[in-house]
Amino acid sequence: MPHCSRFIVATLFGFIWCNPLQSQNLYDAENSAAFARYLKQSGQFVLATAELERLAFMHPDSDSLKIELAESYLLQNDFPLAIRRMNQIQATAPKPIQRIDHLLCWSLIRSGQFEQAAQFMSDASRIKPNVKAYYQGWSLLMQRKTAASIAAIYEMPVDSMFSPLRKSQEQASALRLKKPALAAVMSAIIPGSGKWYAGEKKDAVIGFVTIGVMAYQAWRGFNDKGTKSAYGWISAGLGAGFYLGNIYGAARSTKRYNDRKWKSIHTDVENRFWAHP
Repeated sequence: MPHCSRFIVATLFGFIWCNPLQSQNLYDAENSAAFARYLKQSGQFVLATAELERLAFMHPDSDSLKIELAESYLLQNDFPLAIRRMNQIQATAPKPIQRIDHLLCWSLIRSGQFEQAAQFMSDASRIKPNVKAYYQGWSLLMQRKTAASIAAIYEMPVDSMFSPLRKSQEQASALRLKKPALAAVMSAIIPGSGKWYAGEKKDAVIGFVTIGVMAYQAWRGFNDKGTKSAYGWISAGLGAGFYLGNIYGAARSTKRYNDRKWKSIHTDVENRFWAHP
C-alpha cells in the first residue's frame, strides 16, 4: 500500500510538472503553424488567419509565414481586406516578397479591379515579364477582350504557366462574338439587319416592317399635302424614333448575344483563373 501511494503521488507530480511544458509546446512555432494549416484545411479560415497573424508577429523575418498569411486572407473571399493586408505586408517588408506581388495581381483581377491591376503591373518593376504577361492576358480575357489577351502573350516563350490561360483563350476565340458597332452600322443602312446579325430574327423582321410602314405613311402624307401634312409629320416622327431605337437596339442585341455565349464558358474560365494564382 505505501508503494502504491508513492506511485500515485509520483504520477500526479509528473503530470503536474510536465503539463505546463506540454501546454507551452502547443504554442511554439512548429505546432502553431501545423494548427493554422489544420484550421485552413477544415475551412476555418478566419481562425487560421488569426493564428497566422500571431505567428507572423512573432517571426517578422519569415517570408513563408507572410505568404501563408496572405493566402489565408484570400481564402476568406474578402478581397478588399486581403489586398489591404498584402499592401501592408509589402510596405513593412525589408524587400518585396515576389509571391505576394503575384497574389496582389491575382486579387485585383479576381475582384474586377482591372484598372488598378494594370496600374500595379506598370509600377511593379519587380514582376518578371512572363508573369506580367500572364496576368495581363487574364485581365484582358476577363474583360472579354479576347484578341488583346492573345496579343499580350503572343511573343512570350512557351511556358507551362500559360497553359490554363491559352485554354481559356481558345474557348473564347471559338465563341465568334458579335460586334456591337457593326450591328449598329448594319441597322443604320438596312433597318433590322443588325438584330438579324445578332440572332434576333423575329425582332429584326418586326423592326424592318414597322420602320418601312412608318416611312411609307410619311411619304403618303407629304405626297398628298406637302410639308403641311400633320399625318406625314407624325408618321415621320414615329418612324425616326423607331429607326434610332432600331440602331440602339441592334447594339444591345449583340451584347445580349455575347453575354449568352460567355455564360457558356464563364465557369470554366473562372475556375482556371482561380486555380492558378
